[in-house]
Amino acid sequence: MAPRRLLGQILKEAGTIHEGMVQEALAAQGRLEEAAAAYRETLRILPGYSPAGADLAWILATTKDPAVRAPAEALGIAEGIAAATGRRDSA
Repeated sequence: MAPRRLLGQILKEAGTIHEGMVQEALAAQGRLEEAAAAYRETLRILPGYSPAGADLAWILATTKDPAVRAPAEALGIAEGIAAATGRRDSA
């Protein structure tokens, strides 16, 4: 990987880790719609970032809020992570 591209990837991942803390805080506060939106934005920037995908899938599959609940989307995300990781732990 070219040095400039590698640096860009590192910076994106560092930002995503920070944002992940925000997402987790939003979810802990019950602000699941905002947390889901933040996880989706992370996945837009880093499509293969499985921790964000796993957390988003969990929210979509388990929330009781009908405005947020999306089991089919959750399953699609989870299947994508499983395929990308060779069905190993994504963490």
